[in-house]
Amino acid sequence: MNKQKKLITIGIVAVLILAIGSVAYFTLFQPAPVIDNISPSYGPVGTEIVVEGSNFTEANDIGFTDYQESEERPWEAAYLTGIESPDGTTLSFVLPDTQETPLASGPLSVADEPIPSIGLELPLTGEVGIFVVNANGESNKVDFAIEEPE
Repeated sequence: MNKQKKLITIGIVAVLILAIGSVAYFTLFQPAPVIDNISPSYGPVGTEIVVEGSNFTEANDIGFTDYQESEERPWEAAYLTGIESPDGTTLSFVLPDTQETPLASGPLSVADEPIPSIGLELPLTGEVGIFVVNANGESNKVDFAIEEPE
């Protein structure tokens, strides 16, 4: 009887270790966000943009880059911070005007920091790259064409 109790106890401990290990693995190793679609893919400042994808969290930053890389200025970006995903698969935000909307100078930072000097002064026209940054990492970039306001 004593041997049976020890075996049962060892079995229960092993199951608990496996369960805790699985939870820790899935908590620590979440995949980076992925953008599958952005809608619309063009519009002026003030356009509501819906991003569809996966691995979004409760605190996401939307990154904007102007694709003007040079030796003096490698890829840089400005961030619209604190965008929540209600379901982990969608994000919604309004294309900001930097004169009115505080943008942060780094991912997951304070929203009141000024936009960095990267030549991305909204409103502008042309292609910008939009991507998502959260605690899981950084997503792929998708194009958005900023149009002249009507």
